[in-house]
Amino acid sequence: MIIPLDSPYDIISKQTITSFTYRVTDVILFESATVLILFLDENENCVRTIQYVVEGEEYAEWSDDDQYIVDLIISKIPDLLK
Repeated sequence: MIIPLDSPYDIISKQTITSFTYRVTDVILFESATVLILFLDENENCVRTIQYVVEGEEYAEWSDDDQYIVDLIISKIPDLLK
């Protein structure tokens, strides 16, 4: 049973991300790919997930080099976690 509160409470916590993994969840050939990024803590618990669409020049540069997408995600982390 879910008991509603009279008023909501904000809980603020600090989470430390130490690694990530990713999955390509959707591809539109010659156009874009949607990547689900899972950010993990030191115990490999998922603490945040973000979808990122690789498109345009980023998609064209990807080709068949999977290290490219890893490097791209790493370069985007500061913006993705805002």
